[in-house]
Amino acid sequence: MRGAHVIIAARNIKAANEAKQAILKNNDNAKIDVLELDLSSLNSVNAFVHTFKALNLPLNILINNAGVMFCPYQLSQDGIEMQFATNHLGRSLMSLIFLLKKF
Repeated sequence: MRGAHVIIAARNIKAANEAKQAILKNNDNAKIDVLELDLSSLNSVNAFVHTFKALNLPLNILINNAGVMFCPYQLSQDGIEMQFATNHLGRSLMSLIFLLKKF
């Protein structure tokens, strides 16, 4: 409603697009893009940042609202324990990349 361009970064693209459609029902002027991001995957984090950069949008606010808890022991694609990879490494890497690229 205030003219912000919102990027929904999501592992589940279908659910993110459903959320986007729900928002657009209430505000058809909303500027929303959905980009894939799996915080448990370092490659996905890098790909997300590069895709975001290609949009040539300013980064004014970054909200990392993702995490896993009490999941069974499993390894991420990178061979890192899943909860640690998702809750700590992925979001830290993303923040570092944004800071280093001076967004």
